[in-house]
Formats: sequence, structure tokens, C-alpha cells
Amino acid sequence: MGDLEKVLPDKIVNGALWPGNELVIPYAEVSRAVGIATEHKIAVLGFEAFEVDKDGFYTRPIRRLERIHFAGDRLANVVALNTKAEHWMNERRYGTNHGYILPPASKSEFDDLQEM
Repeated sequence: MGDLEKVLPDKIVNGALWPGNELVIPYAEVSRAVGIATEHKIAVLGFEAFEVDKDGFYTRPIRRLERIHFAGDRLANVVALNTKAEHWMNERRYGTNHGYILPPASKSEFDDLQEM
């Protein structure tokens, strides 16, 4: 479990559309998840949307993962990255059988990525 999953309310975590290593969050909750990430200074490093069938299995990607690159002050980047994620999702409001993956990085996770 990553730092974002630790701070998200149970309703969002338990309401994920697809169990696995990454949360697949429905549109109704994804904006709230990004807001919580921002409050906890967790950056959304990219975003992806895809369709999930009625049994909860991934069926097809809607949009490939878009990565956002770090460019400067980490806290300023958290706000910039998460704002970009919000705009991206608001432009792609898919139906109830669609979900969003938000690859997050808290300060400690980001530091670990930098060391790799």
C-alpha cells in the first residue's frame, strides 16, 4: 500500500473498480482523491483512464498513461501536477464503468524514485 492509499478514505479505497497494485478510481471519487493527495503533498505523476467490465476486469485502455516530468520545487510541482491531473480528468468524464489510475508519489516515494 502506498502513501496515497493510506490517506484516502475507506470509501474511495473500497470503491475501487479493479483490485490490484494500483487503485482504479471511478470518476465520482477521482477528483476528491486528487484533492486529498494535494492536501497531503502527494504528487500525481501521471494519469490513465480505461474501461472496466461488469465483473471488475480491465477491458481496454481509453488513454495511455501520460507522464508529467518534475521541473523544480517539489511542493510547487505537487500543486501543478495535481492541477493538470484534475483538468485532464475533467476533460475525460467517462461513464460509471470507467476508472482512473493516478500513479502517486509522496515525498518519501519521490525520493526513492530519484535514487533509482
